[in-house]
Amino acid sequence: MDATGNNTNNLEYLVYDKDATIVNPSTATRPTPIQPITTIVPVLDRTAYNEAEETEGSERTLDYVRVQLKTLQYLASLPADMLNGQQACEWTQMISPTNFKPTAQEALRLCYYLRSQGFDTFATFKRGYMRLYVANQESYTRNPRVDVLYWKQDVTTNDVSYQCSPRTPGLVVGGRRNAAPMIPLHSAEGQALYDYYHQQQRQDQRTLDSLATLASAAEIRLQNLVADENPDLGEIEVTLMQLEEYRARLRGD
Repeated sequence: MDATGNNTNNLEYLVYDKDATIVNPSTATRPTPIQPITTIVPVLDRTAYNEAEETEGSERTLDYVRVQLKTLQYLASLPADMLNGQQACEWTQMISPTNFKPTAQEALRLCYYLRSQGFDTFATFKRGYMRLYVANQESYTRNPRVDVLYWKQDVTTNDVSYQCSPRTPGLVVGGRRNAAPMIPLHSAEGQALYDYYHQQQRQDQRTLDSLATLASAAEIRLQNLVADENPDLGEIEVTLMQLEEYRARLRGD
């Protein structure tokens, strides 16, 4: 999918004889969310990309599914805005664990998938090269001087010319600028906010506990399906989608 919402399968269309703009899909309409435990505001707009809608050439390998599972496990313990270039690069490499060189289409697809799960990742195309970035949390302006380049690849030859190697310390993408601000609890405003959130937590805790249980069960099931000697790709697809939905609702998306 490109900036206009087209399918991402035809990468050559994006780069031949023209430079594509930074991918910036439109915001998708979402149902009323559950009150999240931690509020995080991405620096990028939500993407309308939905992997389930891809058709031609969209089959997922088991290695790709394993990477998707790792990203969802990450979100179970860390907020999306803590992602750095090192981690994004490592996930991209693990799409092809034998040589750490997935195709450009696979790398782009994962970038879009990460974006759909709340990570601030985006792609640019210029002169036949695809560049994948983690957006700098300190800026709403996209610029290669401030955003973290974690992957560069020729879309015609699939030659990888740059990787933010996981073997070296990654560049941490700023602080958590978008996390909810701290207010002293001794102030009237702080006490009111404290009481409000605790009331909301009590109201939603039963729902959140139920979602967490469902997510945990789906994660275990997915791990077992992927590890099976004769994996059922249909079951893997359905279970992964269920896990994504539970995680999204737990985040408040």
